[in-house]
Amino acid sequence: MRNGLNISGVSELIHEIREKPAEALIDFRVTGHPARDGVATHVRTARHGSVRMARGFRVDQLSHRTRADDPAVPAAGRLDPLTSPYESALAALGACALITHINGFTGRGVALDEVELTARAELPLDASGQPAAGAGLTGLAWRCTVTCGAADDVVQGVNRLVTAFSPNHRVFLDEADLTLRALVTRGDGSQEILTLPHTPAAAPEGAPAGRALFEVHLRWEYGTEVHARTSLEHDGTRREATSVLVVDQSKQMLGIGKGPNPQELLLSAVCGELLGLVREETGATDTPIDELHVSSGGRLDIRGMQNVLREVPSRFHDLGFDLALTSDADAAELTAVLTAALNRSVLLATLARPNSVAVELGRPGAPDTSYLSSSEAAEAFRDELSRQQQEAARAAEAAASGSA
Repeated sequence: MRNGLNISGVSELIHEIREKPAEALIDFRVTGHPARDGVATHVRTARHGSVRMARGFRVDQLSHRTRADDPAVPAAGRLDPLTSPYESALAALGACALITHINGFTGRGVALDEVELTARAELPLDASGQPAAGAGLTGLAWRCTVTCGAADDVVQGVNRLVTAFSPNHRVFLDEADLTLRALVTRGDGSQEILTLPHTPAAAPEGAPAGRALFEVHLRWEYGTEVHARTSLEHDGTRREATSVLVVDQSKQMLGIGKGPNPQELLLSAVCGELLGLVREETGATDTPIDELHVSSGGRLDIRGMQNVLREVPSRFHDLGFDLALTSDADAAELTAVLTAALNRSVLLATLARPNSVAVELGRPGAPDTSYLSSSEAAEAFRDELSRQQQEAARAAEAAASGSA
């Protein structure tokens, strides 16, 4: 055990996935439905290769609303009372980066004292104070502060590794692969699947009417357990979440399953926003629908996360969102209304485009380091790491041949 992580089986896992690639695949699933105060999303059973990972968390959110004066009313049994999907998505980005730091230091034999991370983003707003349709998050940034006894080059090296291999950091950097569909059940019980195109709504010309600033402060507790507190600031008013959001990995991923993991939290955020947008769009157009739900999924591949196979992406990928609803509306009309709702999504617009993230690293007694993380820089880092790994393997092979 080191830093609360049992890493004894990690090398065996890497060997296994070389022999059985299917065991490298981790599939997550989250569903959501409208709730009284917004939306409720549920983390479902996941699958790690041939193993089922029992999950069972609920995340309640404020639909797609962002106003700083929205109520944040505690309720028994809620994981985090009514944060916005944008805060949840930012928490998913920050928690994944923080957990990847923990894994990186642990793998290098570094005992950690404290690790904290603060993530920030801005949301352009329209004249009504709501998210500008399809504008996407801007000003993505995070700062990680590390307290440990490791040499500075080790700390810097782990931080660079995070920007290349943290799955959620990479899904925000890269252009995500998105599948969007609707499963429509008709009044006579027949069903129809509609493929929904995604083209983010054109941003209005000129500067946005306003901006909301989101911030998430995350603190490492033990193992892969991270505690997050979110806040939203707009027009001089600040709203802070009334409870701590606990993020953790499953036991199969070195955690103890105290909360949803970063990938599940990201799916929950998008589900929450989409449900609110669809409900609003169908209401505004008087499109008859009933029993609205959404199901989502995404995949991690350990071969990419560990750079075992260079061709495999290290990001959270194969993201899919399926709307399930009952309606007798004309298929073409329904497709147009649902597409209009999805095209207003801030989070889909953010994930569908390449982004950069401003990264800062701090530690007591050392100067801060800052740089801009991008897909190009991350891929160049992976290329260089792959080259070094190949050279090391050739040197080891040559040494073994010489000793024989």
